[in-house]
Amino acid sequence: MITKQTIWQIDPMHSNILFKVKHANIALIAGAFTGYQGVVRSETEDFAEALVNVDIEVNSISTWLTQRDHHLLSPDFFDVKRFPKILFQSSPMKKVGDRQYELTGDLSIRDQTHPIAMSVIYHGTVTDMFGVTRAGFELKGAIDRTDYGLIWQAKNIRGGGEALAHTVQFEFSIELVPTEEAKAYGRESEEHETP
Repeated sequence: MITKQTIWQIDPMHSNILFKVKHANIALIAGAFTGYQGVVRSETEDFAEALVNVDIEVNSISTWLTQRDHHLLSPDFFDVKRFPKILFQSSPMKKVGDRQYELTGDLSIRDQTHPIAMSVIYHGTVTDMFGVTRAGFELKGAIDRTDYGLIWQAKNIRGGGEALAHTVQFEFSIELVPTEEAKAYGRESEEHETP
């Protein structure tokens, strides 16, 4: 049941966090983080003014190539042994159109924290086969990786070009469930196949 003040959490089985960055200025290399937790606090049914907090486990990164993943976890990039998490803490989410929002907040990677802005599309709220309320969102944005100390570069392109672009695009496809309903959903999903 949705009340005036509802705490939601990300359902990791029906969500994903993706990123992509241009290589050699000709192709996009994609990746994902598979370990994360997120909480959304909303006082309205349409999520206007909602607050969002997300913790991402850096060692859950995957670009589907083991050698590259190990490099990304090294001190050249995320330095996972020193900085195991990526953190995002939002300001109140602003409604800017029909099902369209803007979300701003502080993103922390390594030992750097900077403000970012994301465009948000709210895809609606439904009740699933277990009776659990679900809200769906798509978030998109971009950062300059060098702002966060991810400065590694290989100038191995003829003509002096850079192997790895500074701009990293990211996209979250998120399903939220109310925390209280998620507890019951966890029990139900153990007894049934979860699509």
